[in-house]
Amino acid sequence: EKYLKADPGNPEAKVGLESCQWILDNQAKRMQVNVVTLEEVNSTYDDFGPAILKNDYSEMVFTSNRYNEKTKSWDQWSGLPYSDLYKTSSGNKGWSAPAPFEFLGKINSEVHEGSPNVSKDYKSMYFTRCDKAADKMAYCQIWKTRLNGEKWEAPELVLSDSAANIGQPTISSDELTLVFSADIKSSKGNNDIWVAKRESRDSAFGKPVPLSPVINTTGDEVFPYLFNDTTLLFSSNGFEGYGGWDIYQSVFRNNRWTTPENLLSPINSGYDDFGIIIKKPDEEGYFSSNRPGGQGGDDIYYFFRKVLLFTASGHVKDKMTLLSLQGVQVLLIDDTADDTVAAFTDKSGLYSFDKSNVIEDHEYQLVYKKENYFSQKGQFSTVPYDDNFDFTFDMILEPIPEKPIVLPDILDELDKWDLAQQYQDSLMMLVQLLKENENL
Repeated sequence: EKYLKADPGNPEAKVGLESCQWILDNQAKRMQVNVVTLEEVNSTYDDFGPAILKNDYSEMVFTSNRYNEKTKSWDQWSGLPYSDLYKTSSGNKGWSAPAPFEFLGKINSEVHEGSPNVSKDYKSMYFTRCDKAADKMAYCQIWKTRLNGEKWEAPELVLSDSAANIGQPTISSDELTLVFSADIKSSKGNNDIWVAKRESRDSAFGKPVPLSPVINTTGDEVFPYLFNDTTLLFSSNGFEGYGGWDIYQSVFRNNRWTTPENLLSPINSGYDDFGIIIKKPDEEGYFSSNRPGGQGGDDIYYFFRKVLLFTASGHVKDKMTLLSLQGVQVLLIDDTADDTVAAFTDKSGLYSFDKSNVIEDHEYQLVYKKENYFSQKGQFSTVPYDDNFDFTFDMILEPIPEKPIVLPDILDELDKWDLAQQYQDSLMMLVQLLKENENL
């Protein structure tokens, strides 16, 4: 707020202030997943940008600037080795120790390689290569390699710009649409998401255009990932979020991209979260982050659906005697799914609903009914919970008296048909009482 007074309209300060309010409004919301670091894959260096190499998810390729005995060159800017592509395989004991994708100079060269993306048929891999020549500006380009039998062919240049960094590619199912991040001068921000198209797999891509003003901001949009050609996941620091890069999702619907939605915690954090890939929608996948708790630098994390278990139970008593009531009908009304389940109290006045009746992210009502007793209602929600929980709702029912129930006065003013407000309230009490006790 102080900075905006000194520099009104500053986009970074504006997003920062909006993010503060967004966090307050969304602090109770979470994505119901567990997140774990891939300890056997990560190193004390930067490990990020995973991609799956086989349709059975048994092999993964990712980016790393870790040191090994064949480290080619050192980046004088960061003081770390140039990044390469590494491969790991999964088995009964987890992921294997990562090894360089290859050392033949075809894919891992004397410069940076990273951010791989594999085609739907797992026969093409697109990746980023960044030059390091001292006598000219160093720019990143998009390259492609094809799988020939069991070996990957020498890569070929797919897309470049003599005055911009182009990289972090993701390819459509038919390989005719390439989505990537670039700092092209006409970008809305430092880095935006762009798209280039071509007529066939053998033809060149046409001139890139910005993807959508709904997605690109004055900040950075990086690491795009296309899922099923209609869902785009990407990282940005230009939207409301937790801080750093957050991962957002947009869906192509009615010929346009929807407003990006934050994937929420625990996938997003106050640090840089990026490079996501999906194994099952809303269920399973991988992403990268430099949050605390990893092995160092950027690390790769695995997320999977967290199945929450809920129950609801309670004890029903008579208000006059405080004795347990048997045979009370308890209705569990699912407002979210428009469904109702019934249970009855046993001789001890106890009732229960198990995990098959009470599920996550739903709103419920509880209605208690017994002949010759006033009905009672309650409500609860499983939406705010991010862990298993057993709800307990005890209830006391009041017997309907044998003598007539005396109602509050309901009076008309002289020569008027409408009721004063206090008498309307009295009448509504009666209406509500009859609605809740249909046998009264």
